[in-house]
This record gives sequence, C-alpha cells and structure tokens, in this order.
Amino acid sequence: MIHLQLINRANHLKALEAVVRACADYSLQVDGELPTDAEINELFDDVPPEYPVEALVPFGVFDDAAMVGMLWLVRGYPESDTAFIPLFLVVPDHRGRGAGRAAVAQAEAWAASVGYRRIKLVALHANEGAMHFWPRVGYRATPQYLPAKQFKQKCHERTEFEKTL
Repeated sequence: MIHLQLINRANHLKALEAVVRACADYSLQVDGELPTDAEINELFDDVPPEYPVEALVPFGVFDDAAMVGMLWLVRGYPESDTAFIPLFLVVPDHRGRGAGRAAVAQAEAWAASVGYRRIKLVALHANEGAMHFWPRVGYRATPQYLPAKQFKQKCHERTEFEKTL
C-alpha cells in the first residue's frame, strides 16, 4: 500500500540515497551526471532562496515499509496559499503502477488539510514522463513564461504546472 511519511536526515538518509541512486535515469537526464553523496544529503536543505529550511516538507513515498520514492513540498511558495513540489521521484520498478498517482493524491490531501489552495511545480520538457504525468493527475500548464535553466551539464526548457485544491 502506497503512503507518504515525513522523513528526516537522521533516520532516512540511507533510504533517500537508495531512492535517488535508483532514479539515476532522472539525474542523468536532468544534470548529465549522477549526484554525489553530499548533494543527496543537501536535499534536506533544498528550499528556494530567502525561504527557511523549515518551509520544506520532505515526504518519503513508501510501499508498506520500503521507501520507493520522495516527494518534497515547500510551504507557501511562490504565494502564501500555495505549496510547491520542487522534486518528486519514484523508483523505476514502481513507475506506471499507481505509486506516483497515489503519492500525489496524498500530498494534495495534506496540503489542503493545512490550508493551501493550490500546488505548483515546474517540469522539464526533456522529462517526457513528467510532461505527460502531471496533466493526467489534473495539473494544467500555466501561461507563466519560464526561461531555460542550466542544470549542471544540461540546459532545459521548463513548464510550470498548477492544480487548485
């Protein structure tokens, strides 16, 4: 049974490392290289500039007791009534089996329960899976223009998506 659980560096870093390493396809597609151990550790501090690390809500995606993904939310970004998903990964052997859909539905329920009215995220055009996934779970592309962004060795065109809760 897929469920979200808040995770932290002290108790879940090794499981998070395993998820990120299992999602090497994503890292290579986005950055052109695999993340270092230090970069994975820093995910627990990955918030937008000027935002406190306490704004980060780090969820692990679990299938029973095994962590099979991660879904980060940032509270109140970019507007106070909005939660933002900066990173969402599901390990390859759980993709296309409903794990992502279930995790997103639970994140939406959590966000609505604490007063957020919408969720936003940015997907990279090169990530065809994400570009197809988000509309399938009810997110719409916004008219907001986003310039291409450099990610380590690669530059990506991006689209902002949002969903009203």
